[in-house]
Amino acid sequence: MKTENIDNNLNQNKFSIFYKKNKTKILIFLLSLPVILIIFFGYNFYNEKKNTRISNQFNEANILLENDRKQDSKKILISLINEKHLFYSPLSLNVIVENGLIENQDSLLELFDKILNIKSLDKETKHLYRFKKATIFSNQAKENEMLKTLNPIINSKSIWKENAIKFLEVYFLQKGDFLKAKEYRDLLKQL
Repeated sequence: MKTENIDNNLNQNKFSIFYKKNKTKILIFLLSLPVILIIFFGYNFYNEKKNTRISNQFNEANILLENDRKQDSKKILISLINEKHLFYSPLSLNVIVENGLIENQDSLLELFDKILNIKSLDKETKHLYRFKKATIFSNQAKENEMLKTLNPIINSKSIWKENAIKFLEVYFLQKGDFLKAKEYRDLLKQL
């Protein structure tokens, strides 16, 4: 019994000493925990609201497009691209391209670059948009622009690599540069 009391007193003293030494740290932790939880849940709530808003805007743009209100739809789709949303920004660019909503090639090129500059977009999706950009602008793009666009795909292990090489082969054949076309044909054989 006496040993038990001594153990209890010793444990209480250890706790008391620990508490006195770390009183400030313990209080800061206990006070900051609710703040951290509020920030965490608030951030998640904000993201959910933002995703819902962006989704609704995308749906509205599609409805406007169906009702032949192309200019209103285009404004919304461009604003969605500027949001740099992982899903709806690339999808908005697809709708613009598929429906020919922007005829000015420089403006369209700028939108492609905005998609390619979304940092959280995965590499394969970026490679897909690089490839789309190259195919859309191949008639007017200079050789160095085409290579600058497609080389990141060609120099990677992307699923789009073979398509990019084939595309450049055809691109150079159409330009009459048979030597460069052969280089890409040979590169294709090495895959």
